[in-house]
Amino acid sequence: MLYLVFSGSFIIVVTFSDDISWPCQKILLIITTVLGFWYLFVEIRDLTSSYEEYFKISWNYLDLGAIISAIVTSITWLINDILEFILL
Repeated sequence: MLYLVFSGSFIIVVTFSDDISWPCQKILLIITTVLGFWYLFVEIRDLTSSYEEYFKISWNYLDLGAIISAIVTSITWLINDILEFILL
């Protein structure tokens, strides 16, 4: 259920960025970042509990890529807005 909130908030910001106000986008990006780090922690915990089994399943690569890319993109967008605010 939380994964739907994580992916849904990121998809909403990416898809409807022109139609949503920036304060709403910031809230959704923060939700994406917080839940993304939580899911990254869960994936790392799974990785450390069974290292060999973790890399045998190819879906784990996809999970890691999706989580990390959403976190990096969200943080980048939040930082860029802060820098634009400081420079103006």
